[in-house]
Amino acid sequence: MTGGEGNDVLVGQAGGDILVGGMGHDVLNGAEGEDILAGESGNDTVYGGTGNDW
Repeated sequence: MTGGEGNDVLVGQAGGDILVGGMGHDVLNGAEGEDILAGESGNDTVYGGTGNDW
């Protein structure tokens, strides 16, 4: 899942997710499982959740 140009909130589901923030100030919430979380530009907040996250 990829964010847009604005400020986005991306929320993962159970299992492995790939969450990529956009140009704004994003919040990325990983869930259960092994997630890939990439904030990109902006002042982002990243929460890993349970499991091994990258």
